[in-house]
Amino acid sequence: MTAQIGVVIKRKLPELESLLENLPDWRTHPQYSVRELAMGVLFIFLFKRGSRNNADNTNRKGNFSKNLTKVFGCRIPDTDTSDLLMRNLPVDALEKIKHFIVQKLIRDKTFARWRTQRKRYCIAVDGTGLHSFKTEPYPNCSYKEFQSGIRIYSSSVMEAKLLCANGLSISIMTEWII
Repeated sequence: MTAQIGVVIKRKLPELESLLENLPDWRTHPQYSVRELAMGVLFIFLFKRGSRNNADNTNRKGNFSKNLTKVFGCRIPDTDTSDLLMRNLPVDALEKIKHFIVQKLIRDKTFARWRTQRKRYCIAVDGTGLHSFKTEPYPNCSYKEFQSGIRIYSSSVMEAKLLCANGLSISIMTEWII
């Protein structure tokens, strides 16, 4: 499984690792490269780990770490370390990478078979809530107040996605609603 995902990434997106390596790094004494931390986050989703805790537990078992090092040439960081980097990255840095990836996959006609009968791509734009909080996470966060007086704060996004007939949806752009 690890090797198959590695082959797909290297074949379809050979620039991905260098794009990740060029993410801004604010750390003073890094133990891992920015690329290793970003790849660690991708691995959680690519290998369907579910949670950071589950990812940490399964990354330490068997030959998983060795295989990832062989295929991707990077160590697997603790997911809390990766999370800290991601929380402090400018949003537009990741959006630029996402934009590059989607452009390349469209240019390479990866999704061409899922276009409409008129040879067009189907794009959906939708607003959705991502997180909810019992306390205000940041100033002027939107909230819903219930009759009981309890406030639930939420952060929302507008999401544009490329829709494929096979059920796959690819995020094209995400805009935080503040």
